[in-house]
Amino acid sequence: MTDAERDRNLVSLKEYIESRFNASDKAMSLFGKMIDARMEASDKAFTLFQEALDVRLESMNEFREENRRLTGTLVTRQECTISHARSAEDIRILREAKALSEGKASQLSVNIAFLLAVIGVVIGVMGLVF
Repeated sequence: MTDAERDRNLVSLKEYIESRFNASDKAMSLFGKMIDARMEASDKAFTLFQEALDVRLESMNEFREENRRLTGTLVTRQECTISHARSAEDIRILREAKALSEGKASQLSVNIAFLLAVIGVVIGVMGLVF
């Protein structure tokens, strides 16, 4: 190889360093753009996740509120026990009253028996007198 050919293939140190810096700058620029794109995608994904989480939490809050509202209208065990005891006592009293009323004569039957007794006495007195 001749000196002229070798000189053509040789690059000055300054040109070589500048070309390496330019290549490095391009690589860093591309790397920075990739990082920016990833950060933007990450931010967008985080925003979407946050919105989905907000919707889910809102529906859970609605469920909790509905559950709290329904729980507030339910009868407690103690109230139910007291009400059942009162109803059982009322039923017992009604059964006893029915049993007493079935065991007693009605006022109409008492009046009829009294009327027949009076008629029998009147007929008996008339039979003795005549």
